[in-house]
Amino acid sequence: MDENSLKEFDPPVAFLSYAHKDKLYFDIFIDYLKSQSGWNIWTDRNIEIGSDWYDRIQQSVKNSDMALLLVSSDFLSSAFIKEHEFSKFIELKEQKKYFIFLPVLLRDVDFTRWKDLAKMQFFVAYANEYGIPDKSTEILPFARLCNFSNDNQLIPNAFRDTYFKNFVKKAETDWLKSKLNQN
Repeated sequence: MDENSLKEFDPPVAFLSYAHKDKLYFDIFIDYLKSQSGWNIWTDRNIEIGSDWYDRIQQSVKNSDMALLLVSSDFLSSAFIKEHEFSKFIELKEQKKYFIFLPVLLRDVDFTRWKDLAKMQFFVAYANEYGIPDKSTEILPFARLCNFSNDNQLIPNAFRDTYFKNFVKKAETDWLKSKLNQN
């Protein structure tokens, strides 16, 4: 499997599920993801003015190929995400065998509170691989790659580019495997 295999398919539709309280990290994450992937990324920001927002979310869940979950304490505390997005993705996985979950540890949290989420493999980014030696064997929360100056400007960090390059490559490889093995 390589990039040519991926080109045989339309770009995947990725539904990005996040807690609105994580807006600061979401904005950074989505910008980098858009620049590193060719995916059709859907977020609740795609909801048209005047449309039924709940129906749009449910339709977008059904149309997705990937559930990109930005996991944080606020994500886990959201009853809406758990009941109206995550549970629908669990059902969707039964209908679309090529559908994949892409859980990302956005901010450090004990995600084992959600039994079904705890069973899922997260994107593994070890801190020492991204310039943070103090927690070398722990999964790196994305927020650790985002430092800000005193005037709240994001400080450049080349490791963020590497993080997204590795994330997109792993996600596309896993999605392609699921597409090819769906029968």
